[in-house]
Amino acid sequence: MNIRLLFLTFLSFDALLLVFVIPDLSISYHEAQIFFNDTTLIHYLISFSTSLFGQNNFALRVPMIVLHILSVILLYAIAKPYVTREYDRLWLIGIYMLLPGIISVALLVDDAGLVLFFVLLYIFLVQRYKKFSYLLLVFLMFIDESFMFLYMGVSFYAYEHQKNRLFLMSTGLFIFSLLLYGFDVSGAPQGQFLDTLGIYAVVFSPILFLYLFYTLYRRALLAPRDQLFYIASSAFLLSLLLSFRQKINVEIFAPYLMVALPLAVQNFYHSLRIRLPRFRTKYHVLFIISFLLLILNAVSVFLHKDIYYLLKNPKDHFAYRLHIADTLAQKLQAKGITCIDADDKQMQLRLRFYGIEYCDKYQLSESKEKNSTNTVTILHRDIILYQASVTKVPD
Repeated sequence: MNIRLLFLTFLSFDALLLVFVIPDLSISYHEAQIFFNDTTLIHYLISFSTSLFGQNNFALRVPMIVLHILSVILLYAIAKPYVTREYDRLWLIGIYMLLPGIISVALLVDDAGLVLFFVLLYIFLVQRYKKFSYLLLVFLMFIDESFMFLYMGVSFYAYEHQKNRLFLMSTGLFIFSLLLYGFDVSGAPQGQFLDTLGIYAVVFSPILFLYLFYTLYRRALLAPRDQLFYIASSAFLLSLLLSFRQKINVEIFAPYLMVALPLAVQNFYHSLRIRLPRFRTKYHVLFIISFLLLILNAVSVFLHKDIYYLLKNPKDHFAYRLHIADTLAQKLQAKGITCIDADDKQMQLRLRFYGIEYCDKYQLSESKEKNSTNTVTILHRDIILYQASVTKVPD
């Protein structure tokens, strides 16, 4: 079968699955803050989308899906020098699409998806159009503060390979980013190292994370070490060092570790194919177990609402913060209520996205009110996910 056709099939199937999930995901409080209060590039992207399609779940998430699809295309192109067989690159793309962290950035409005796209774009330009990569480095300084970690990795690479112009440029951009945005290393040691490793294991899946770690360790001992190695390893090691002192936001550093995937796949296939077929069993078993775990995780995401049946408290669900708001807004609008005063101020901001503004005519409270005129209940089949009283405030 034609490789390009297979690749397009992968992309189309991935996009359709992501779009299929959108109706079940309402805006979270973090996403509502980005939409209403931020001035970042991701804010303007979703604002443009909602201006075209209206304030709804599809318009909120379609920019992230587009960025995800573009990132997949870039990764496929970037991987060519490392994974020369085209079918191997398709496996790489399949693994990438199934990663828990990638599914999250493809659906959730957050800077991580944007950062990952631009890091992959930078590496693509380095491989194909080097002059434009310098312009992109300067441009990225004004997009997000986390690109200082990209500058740090590029600086280490340029220093080792004696690329003086690139070293001076990337180091200067790194220092300027520190002066412009700052970097918080204050506070007493908190010992978040194991928690940080745990979060990384969730983002990448445990087996793949361990193999990424092994790949970077192996590359550190061997030469040559290219930009992918330095970008991934420097951000990863910095996050581990900081975790000894403070709680870090892994979502800031994870996009940089993602770019090590071509190195990991290259290392895996090299280790597999230098061995005789009868000695390849453990590699096949490792691959099958890893892939099955990724598929299981993806299924749990796409069928996430059924997990409510396994929980005593619905709020323990990993996606609970992405439920309720849109359905609640529809139920309030069905009652003729277009504005309300919610006890939960996070819910207040989320409802605003769906057209429920703030006013003091009605009170929304999850605690039962004596003077409540009615109750709003949200169910998933026979499970109560949310229940609140709506009280009309006397004039």
